[in-house]
Parts: sequence; C-alpha cells; structure tokens
Amino acid sequence: LRIRALTRQKLKLQTLVDEKTEKLLAQNSILQDQRDEIASQRDKVMEMTRLVHEADERKLRFFTNVSHEIRTPLTLILGAADLLYAESGLPVVVKENLNRIHRNAESLHKLINQLLDLRKIDSGLMPLEPAEGDMVSFIANKVDLFRTMASQKGIALSYKCSFNELICMFDHDIVDKVLTNLLSNAVKYTRDSGSIDVSLELIQIQEADFLQIGIKDNGSGISLSEQSRIFDRFYRIKDLKQSKTSGSGIGLALARDLALVHGGELALVH
Repeated sequence: LRIRALTRQKLKLQTLVDEKTEKLLAQNSILQDQRDEIASQRDKVMEMTRLVHEADERKLRFFTNVSHEIRTPLTLILGAADLLYAESGLPVVVKENLNRIHRNAESLHKLINQLLDLRKIDSGLMPLEPAEGDMVSFIANKVDLFRTMASQKGIALSYKCSFNELICMFDHDIVDKVLTNLLSNAVKYTRDSGSIDVSLELIQIQEADFLQIGIKDNGSGISLSEQSRIFDRFYRIKDLKQSKTSGSGIGLALARDLALVHGGELALVH
C-alpha cells in the first residue's frame, strides 16, 4: 500500500512538473516573440533614423551647392543696390524699392551663410577663435540692434544683468550668430505689444562657473509634441508653416550646433 501511495504521489508530481514545464515553455515562446518584435521595431527605428539623416544630408548638400552658385551674384546685387541708393536726387518710390531689394537680398544672403556654416560644422571645419571681451556690453550691443525691430511691433525688449562688466574669452562671431538667431526668432514670433526679456547670469555646475544667457518671450508657444524637435534641421512648427513668419527650419539648428562648437549647449526651458 505504501508503495502504491508513493507511486500515485510520484505520478501527480510528474504531472504537475509537466504542466509547469509546458506553461514555462509557452511563456518562453511568448517572451521570445516579444523580444523578436522589439528587435524588429528597433531595427525599423534605426533604419528610419538613417533614412532621415541621409535625407537631411542630401538637402544640406544640395542647398550648399546652390548657395555657392548664387553667393557671388547676390553679392553683386547688394553692391549695385547700395551704389544706386547712394545716388542723390532719386525719387522716394525708387529708394523704397531699393530698400526692399536690399532687405530681401540680405535675408537670402543670411540664409546662404547659415547653410554654409552648417556644412562647416558637419565637416569639422568650423573654427573656434576665442578672444578677450566684455560679455555684458557685447550682449547689450546686440540687444540694442533689435530694439527698432521690436518697437515696430510694440514689443518691450529688456536686458538684465547683475554685474556691470565680465571680461572673458569667447568666440565673438559664434556668440553673435547664436544671439542673432535667438533674438530674431523671439521678435518674429512674439505677438504685438508682447515682451522679450534677455538675461545674463553666472551659474555653477559641478563646481565650475558657466555663463547662462536667457531669452524669454511671451510668443505663441510650442506644443509639447513638437518641443523635442525644434532643434532638428529643416523642421518647422506645424502651426507656423502657413504663417507669414514661417522660417526655413535652419536657424535654431545652427544656433544649437554653434553653441556645441563653443563648448556650451542650447536648450528650451519652461
């Protein structure tokens, strides 16, 4: 009887083990399928990322080649417009048209230079040439250049800094380009009678001193779903694509890349 009881117990245990083993095998199969699906999705994401990068590279290469072709004739147009404008006795309407030609040619010239700068950065040829200067007055002078543009929209443009002077080493050209892009965007997208606040302060990160330049405005804002993409090349905010103020999708990407070249960073904060 005892042997029979042990045999029955053994059979029950064997059945239980077989059932558990079958369940584990089924779960392992499900997990393997999930791993395969995750790997497949990862490969798709990597392939999409590669295709996007290649598309951006083709765009940039095409625009750079075009930029080289039109840069010289554009410079000649700007020179001719300046010479004509300097002539005396021109009717007011002619001067207005020359001003319009000059403004649009300058905008195109700026876009060309931005594309060429992006190409330099990608090729590792963007020079970093720090020189001593007063960062406080440098930013103040840059802000002053945008006051007329801001006042035309009734925008209050302020600059706040807790110290009068800060002598340091920085690449004047790179900082100028970053500030120009950020300030022009702020003025462009801030509503009429709005405000733009520029600030400069010293902060510490891991016991190291850093300069933090802040530009705050009360513009139309950027949706959460698009905030992670505002520094992507050629990306434009969906709500602004049909707007008269829609940009080329280059300025912020260039500003971010220039900040990295300078050893800093550019970020959107709330």
